Amino acid sequence: MTAIVFCLAGLGLYANTLAFIAPSIAAVCLIWAACNVLSPRPVIAGRSILLIFTAYIAWFVSLTGGIFSPGQFFFILVMAGAVLFDDLLGFLMTCGLCAALLAFFYFGPFRGPGALNLNEFRFAFLVILFSGIGSALFLLLIKHLSLIKEQQGLIRDRQAAMELSEKVREDAQNAIEIKDRFLANMSHEIRNPMNGVLGMIHVLLDSKLDAKQRRHADIAYNSAKALLSIVNDILDLSKIEAGKIELDIRPFDLEIAIKDIVSLPELQARQKGLEFIYNIDTDVPRLLKGDIGRIRQVILNFTGNAIKFTESGTVTLNVTLKADKEEHALIHFSVDDTGIGISEDVLKGLFSPFVQADASITKKYGGTGLGLSISKLFIELMGGQVGADSIEMIGSTFWFEVPFEKQQPGEIVQDLSAISMNKIRVVAISDEPEPSTRLTRVLDRIGFNYKTCEHGQVIELIRLANTSSTPFHAVIMEVSESDQYARAIGRKFSQDPELNSLACIVVTAVGKKGDAREFEDLGFSAFLSFPLDGTILQDAIRTVLSPAYQKSSQSIITRYTLAERRKRGFKILIVDDLETNVLTVKEFISKQGYQTDSVSNGLQAVEKVKKNKYDLIFMDCQMPEMDGYEASRQIRAYEALENLAVTPIIAMTGNAFEQDRHACKEAGMNDFISKPVNPRNLIELIEAYTPGTVTSVAFETPNCDMPDLDVHDVETQERVPADLENNNAPVPVFDRTGFLERFGNDEELAAEILESFFQEVEELVDNLVSAVKKEPFDPEYLRTCAHALKGAAANVNAEQLRLAALDIETQTGNTIQPNILDVSEMMTEYLNRFNREARL
Repeated sequence: MTAIVFCLAGLGLYANTLAFIAPSIAAVCLIWAACNVLSPRPVIAGRSILLIFTAYIAWFVSLTGGIFSPGQFFFILVMAGAVLFDDLLGFLMTCGLCAALLAFFYFGPFRGPGALNLNEFRFAFLVILFSGIGSALFLLLIKHLSLIKEQQGLIRDRQAAMELSEKVREDAQNAIEIKDRFLANMSHEIRNPMNGVLGMIHVLLDSKLDAKQRRHADIAYNSAKALLSIVNDILDLSKIEAGKIELDIRPFDLEIAIKDIVSLPELQARQKGLEFIYNIDTDVPRLLKGDIGRIRQVILNFTGNAIKFTESGTVTLNVTLKADKEEHALIHFSVDDTGIGISEDVLKGLFSPFVQADASITKKYGGTGLGLSISKLFIELMGGQVGADSIEMIGSTFWFEVPFEKQQPGEIVQDLSAISMNKIRVVAISDEPEPSTRLTRVLDRIGFNYKTCEHGQVIELIRLANTSSTPFHAVIMEVSESDQYARAIGRKFSQDPELNSLACIVVTAVGKKGDAREFEDLGFSAFLSFPLDGTILQDAIRTVLSPAYQKSSQSIITRYTLAERRKRGFKILIVDDLETNVLTVKEFISKQGYQTDSVSNGLQAVEKVKKNKYDLIFMDCQMPEMDGYEASRQIRAYEALENLAVTPIIAMTGNAFEQDRHACKEAGMNDFISKPVNPRNLIELIEAYTPGTVTSVAFETPNCDMPDLDVHDVETQERVPADLENNNAPVPVFDRTGFLERFGNDEELAAEILESFFQEVEELVDNLVSAVKKEPFDPEYLRTCAHALKGAAANVNAEQLRLAALDIETQTGNTIQPNILDVSEMMTEYLNRFNREARL
């Protein structure tokens, strides 16, 4: 631009037109100033230079008359402004400047040829323009070519970088594979002798030792377990980082799993003088699918850390429901402690590998800092998340939440008592020359028909038994030191058509995470571990030999699945004449994974008991046709006549006074729960009668002593206000909050219960009014109707309706006949109020 200005100024001098000199000098100075002053802001500098040059050209045009049409000049300037300014404001400013120049040219004094006629010097003018524009284009071309070369260089560099990156990635992948193979080999080489050490220490601890020797053996055993745990943690971390870890998704009962998991931290806390508490909310579904082995690992890590860093106080495990959908449930686990706490700075990186809260912790408490990192990776692999909150010297909360798939109803429930033990022949072998006494003692206690032999002779023994028409039904393989022989024999059995029909059970003293799945792949039917309970082994053999199990493609049996099967086989009968009550109790019980059946009166209950085997009966006391007292007496008489085991019967009624409890005991009932039923109390009561504890409350005679019971102050709850309307604390029409809390804030279930109540309540009210009108007056019938309405109202927290029914029941008990009109109007009013509030 400067060169063009100089050339045009020279053209003016050559033509003796001095009017070009001053504008040219001014233009050059302004361009120089723009280049130097505005150099830190190149965009503004470029725009300023272009505007200066445009003004100079306008001045030149005005002096030469080179553009006779101002409109053409305006069009050129607008295009220049469009190129110069990509923003709207700058473009509008350019348009305003061009409009001002257009007006100046059109109305100003400079029209015509002007001071210089370019036609006389058109050759020189064209040379100047061609040279200036050509030079500019040449410079742009050179710059474009340099940019192309630079881009080509960048492309070549990028390709080289990609080739290098690919090579580095391949090298890294090879290094990872080499590391994985190394870790796998080292893990195998370390685990084999470690399993041998643990197995032999097991044998040593089973022998007769004095106190000093036992203490030394315990120290060796704990040290070996700690070393094996570190090896497992490092291998787990390596597998997760390599993306090669696989989740073992299986059905499980959350309640059974948690009870088993917490047995270790409960012992650890007790040994340290701490209190350990665990709680599973009643609305948490029990029958789920997931990798419970990994969940166990995370919970034990969190609880172990909590106990380790807590000197006094409490460690609590809470399991709550975060979100509930038709097929999935989001379960929240949290471990709270009253320990030393963690600072906020350390808390941020606590889930990174090899990180602990303080450098002195490793020295004082031990550990590698891997547990939390591995736990986080496991939970994220399951689609969940993990976190921690803490206040120094107050305590910490470590939590995680995981989505689980719900189990579908209708899965096989095996009656574990259906197969007789004395008809089953078992062969027991071990990785030692003979099975240990700890296995044979269990087999003797059960009463199995079993044989033992050395492991090298087992196939010959089985073939001989098959030819003599006395075949074995199952093989029990004991692992004391190494499971390599068990794996090898399992492969032989699965490949031999004559042997693969046998049920193979492994009982190990040195098991580790993932073993159950590996043995399942080898064809084993059950995976158990020491210490071994006789009931567990008996149930395992019955299960794997059952036709239902053999015909199905079910997964390997473990002690967890056996407990779940027992729970699923535990059948409960609910006896109540009100559908609302039945539906409520049924929902509570079914959610825990138990089977339920129901009838509407005592007569039907007696018939059901004669045709079916039940493990527990919930019996309403006041029902039509036959009440609960008479039904219980007839059930006890039938059991005595047929020499059957006593089925526990739980009284379930709104009457919680001492005389009612005594009547229940006299009728042969075993326990008592009041209405409205509290979910937590109901579940605790069922757990007291489930297998494992039912023997402690079994009764030899119908008129046994009833245990002391907590009836939750129902007598206090049922005091009747003198005047419902004028009471200082008004009774709510509908306690919506309390109602939802009873049902775990499950609005869908609550709505279903309410709908059932609405279908029954009008008939209950009509029955009550009819009983008041009945001639001659029958106080017992009226009391029964009032009691039924009271129980139904209590079940849905219809407080005014419940207390009104209770008032009538109490008056009738005092042989006072209520006023017909008052009862009818009062019940109608209370029912209408409840309908209005509950249906909102």
